[in-house]
Amino acid sequence: MPLVLTLLLYEVENLERIEVSCNICGSDYSRLLVIKNSFQVVKCRECGLVYVSPRLTEAALGSIYSEDYHISSPAEVKEERVGFFKEKIVLISQYQAGGKILDVGCSTGSFLKEARSAGWDTYGIDVSEDALQYARGNYGLEVTAGKLDDSEFEPAFFDAITMLDSIEHMPDPYRALLKAKEILKPDGFIFISTPNIDGLIPLTTYCLFGRTFGIWEHPTPPGHIYQFSEKTLTALLNKAGFDVVAAYSENIPFRYTFEKLEEAAIDKIKEWSGESGNNAIRPEGNNSPSTSSSKAIPVPPSSGGILRRTIRLLIRTCSWPAIFPIYSLSNFLKRGGDSIFVVARPGS
Repeated sequence: MPLVLTLLLYEVENLERIEVSCNICGSDYSRLLVIKNSFQVVKCRECGLVYVSPRLTEAALGSIYSEDYHISSPAEVKEERVGFFKEKIVLISQYQAGGKILDVGCSTGSFLKEARSAGWDTYGIDVSEDALQYARGNYGLEVTAGKLDDSEFEPAFFDAITMLDSIEHMPDPYRALLKAKEILKPDGFIFISTPNIDGLIPLTTYCLFGRTFGIWEHPTPPGHIYQFSEKTLTALLNKAGFDVVAAYSENIPFRYTFEKLEEAAIDKIKEWSGESGNNAIRPEGNNSPSTSSSKAIPVPPSSGGILRRTIRLLIRTCSWPAIFPIYSLSNFLKRGGDSIFVVARPGS
């Protein structure tokens, strides 16, 4: 194993962690769902929010996002990603036809590039200065470094705000949404996409593998620290002063989901054998499940290759017949997808 990978694994496992309360109701009364990458994934017994606790401190969480993570992939965005961006821009335009748009967690700016082409006046914010340098240098975008809740945007400045697969990474989503309401125009909209904990596939894989073996594809700490459902995301938005206008059921690409399940199984086997899970250094990027052009730090081939291939074969043999029909059904019904896209506006 290369020295840099060994150091990353060591650093993540030894970074400071803190216990947190539920971001919606403030309760500390929770139950353990699963342990992933040495992190506890718990569910609030009061309101149902799923989150990681203890988790990395904000400083430690920020340190795991590196230049390699954000911009190690080719400059070209995959065709399916571009299609996702364009699809979302069309949907957004049904609610807000142009104006100033802020992408929270904009990463290298791929979504903003497409939004600008569609006529939007674009702005972005992200915690990674490396990613923002790429957005500025390659796309000429106006982007700001930092967290939304600490930003200095003018009140009632934006017509639309997007959080595309970024809210699940935020240390304090409630505080971020309060800031979003402050800088959004009264007749503006916020658009949020995030993995859906109540999707048919997450529920099925949890029953088959999570509850029994502790193997579950979502969430993926340390990067993913919250996992929402339509119910809990609506509750959080309502608490921050938003009214939900619409919620759309979507599916993360099946191949991506299955790869995450395979990785979770491999990491669990390595954990049982005393090794560290590789997912501990894969902090999911903004726009990641269905839109990111990011790339995980590559894991070098090792003597465990045969074991990995065996695990993948077993998972595909055992779970494909059960999961793929559910995936197809949720696509057909347009319900129960493992991702949700929520549209909300400031309440009165």
